[in-house]
Amino acid sequence: MPRLLPIRHFRSHFVLATLLFAVAARMNAQTSSVPASGAAAETTAENAAAFELMKSFQHGVNFGNFLEVPPDQNWGDNSTNDVDYRLVAEQGFDHVRLPTAWQHYTGPAPEFTIKPAFFKRVEEQVSLAEKHGLAIVINVHHFDEFISNPASQREKLMKIWEQLATRFRDRPLTVAFEILNEPHSTAGAAVMNDVLAEAVKRIRRIDARHLIIVGPDEWNGVRGLKNLVVPDDDRTAVTVHCYDPFLFTHQGATWTDGMADIRDVAYPEPGKRRVRAPDNVPDWIRRQVESYNRSVETQTAGVPAFQPSLEEAAAWGREHRRPIYVGEFGAIATARAEDRAAFYRDFRLTAEKLGLGWSMWDWKAGFHYWDKQANAPAPGMKAALFGDSGK
Repeated sequence: MPRLLPIRHFRSHFVLATLLFAVAARMNAQTSSVPASGAAAETTAENAAAFELMKSFQHGVNFGNFLEVPPDQNWGDNSTNDVDYRLVAEQGFDHVRLPTAWQHYTGPAPEFTIKPAFFKRVEEQVSLAEKHGLAIVINVHHFDEFISNPASQREKLMKIWEQLATRFRDRPLTVAFEILNEPHSTAGAAVMNDVLAEAVKRIRRIDARHLIIVGPDEWNGVRGLKNLVVPDDDRTAVTVHCYDPFLFTHQGATWTDGMADIRDVAYPEPGKRRVRAPDNVPDWIRRQVESYNRSVETQTAGVPAFQPSLEEAAAWGREHRRPIYVGEFGAIATARAEDRAAFYRDFRLTAEKLGLGWSMWDWKAGFHYWDKQANAPAPGMKAALFGDSGK
């Protein structure tokens, strides 16, 4: 039974209670408006800022094969300008992910100063995104020298991020920083957890406001989440990539050993269209073919190829109270147009059902949404990504 207060203390306790009620109401309003990562993610004062910032990064597209291309290579003309940003916004995307190979455009140690002309190119992209009401993710992409030898390239990565944080700290909160794309091999979890912690600390000495995105090793794969230690920062989200079923999404890919000879792989309804492996493919491709055919035979093809991974990512996000961002998923344009559209539809609907923000690969390159020749969305793609049911 509550203890009755003496009359002389009532006024002060009333004022205190009123203040506490107001504070509690405000905190509740702040956290209740935050979207879930997964069906029922919990939010706390420590992570509410990350969830709030992630609201700007829900339906995105990668401007792939553009600023991440090494300067001595030609991956086709995939440069983007004002028209591209206008079209992206008109189609219904809310943000762009801008893969960028900063490491090719720095001066020597110890400062690793980014070349002004390249900095200007990226700033122009950020300004175009802002002009058209789009958020933008800036990352470090294809830093192969770091992946091969993290110890020798660690300070270069840190200096790059110090410069980026300085240059973009006054930009709107619709700019996000993604530390490193797809660490793997030598840049495993034991290395990356420490690297991510230091990178976040260095950025926060300069910029306390913007969203930071970190990801697991194993190519940002979902199975790498179990070893990821997220830096202690309340404005940090976690990214994963998913290209399952790989045999379908990468059929005919000339940059992946053995996949150039894999063709006519369907994104099937359960129980249809088995695949034959050519005689000369590597063993890992043959295993992929066997796995794919088992999924057809057991009627677990289609959505079951990627749904468990997305569910695992969403569950990890709930457990660790972090927003999850699917920074890459997609299917190559050598697949049948109707199958690509069905895949993107199913993947998008599954991700959104689980409360996961996403960014498809890519805008107008090999996995394109926008068909440059037709000057229109690729067949079925707009309905797949923005239709009410995806159909």
